[in-house]
Amino acid sequence: MGNGGGPSDTVNGIDVAQTPTSVGSQHLHGPINVTINGTELDFSQRQFQRPQEFGAFHFEGGDGETWHGHAQGITLEYAMATLGIEVTGNSVTYDGTTYNDSDSGTTVEVLVDGDSVDPSTYTLSGPADADNAQSGDFIEIYVRTDGS
Repeated sequence: MGNGGGPSDTVNGIDVAQTPTSVGSQHLHGPINVTINGTELDFSQRQFQRPQEFGAFHFEGGDGETWHGHAQGITLEYAMATLGIEVTGNSVTYDGTTYNDSDSGTTVEVLVDGDSVDPSTYTLSGPADADNAQSGDFIEIYVRTDGS
């Protein structure tokens, strides 16, 4: 996917390479699964349902399975930062713990539609029609450490 984003910034204390532009210009949807050591994050929880705070990327209406994008140039890195999750191509930082693929016994996978992506440059896409939300970019992030 192409860039098209704005300048770098800090979101939830996480440095992102680019920020979305033209917030409100489009309405994208897609499915998501973030699993850390066998526990799937529940994005229906209140802490992730913040559409007023993050207009470009969020969850809404108590639905934790479908992400919403309302801007151009929403990178995977930016999207995850709005949720308080720092993601690179080989690491994930969540809830104060960093998991790095280079650490012995740790596996980190960052995928969109089954393909490994660079979160800082991959721009999310998906249908505007909420009825077809599950056909948008499927974000998958998996972290496994020995014993999980």
